[in-house]
Amino acid sequence: MPYFWINLGFTLLIILLCIVGTIICIKDIRENKTKALWIIVITLIPLILLLAVQDALPYFKDIKYVMNKQFLVSNYTVEKVGLSSKLGNDFSANGKSFYGSNSFKLKKGEKYTLTYTPNRRFVIKAAPIK
Repeated sequence: MPYFWINLGFTLLIILLCIVGTIICIKDIRENKTKALWIIVITLIPLILLLAVQDALPYFKDIKYVMNKQFLVSNYTVEKVGLSSKLGNDFSANGKSFYGSNSFKLKKGEKYTLTYTPNRRFVIKAAPIK
């Protein structure tokens, strides 16, 4: 479970760094009248919005489920393991992407009972089906 909070904190840190970088660039543009920095600002603002909507929002929606320990439980067949270069164990099962900690040793083609959050599909527990 701590892995959920670590991921949320890391995502918020990246968003915070992007916001601070944008503010610094805007201040520098005003002081030095440098127009080249507008390219950085124009790049950072959509990046902040993308991170906030795509990455952080599902975590925030799942906080109430994590706090109340209300998770979804379903049986899935793992199709693909290691979908991206993110830290942790991300995988595809029955056409859906899931995320979890490194403690799950999932194998392609095997069936598991997954306990996960509804929005981010963050796996809390993965038990093999025999």
